[in-house]
Amino acid sequence: MADLFGSAGSAWHQWNKHGSCSGLSPDDFYALAREAYGRITRPAVLRDLDRTVTLPATLIEDAFIREAILSNRCDLYDPICPSLSWRGK
Repeated sequence: MADLFGSAGSAWHQWNKHGSCSGLSPDDFYALAREAYGRITRPAVLRDLDRTVTLPATLIEDAFIREAILSNRCDLYDPICPSLSWRGK
């Protein structure tokens, strides 16, 4: 799980903080985390990295927002986007 969470300690922390009260077994929690990660399309600027880097969370968020804007998908980042089906518009 270190490949998803950065380290074994971080993976344990996520289980301890979020997984232990999820109603899932540790194996199911980590399997679901791996599935969720697999469904994320990382922005090109992050996919194209050729080495491990440490970046501020705001920079990561900005990369996702920029990719959503460039692909004209405001529903990916804007909770009041009129294209969201649950808003009834």
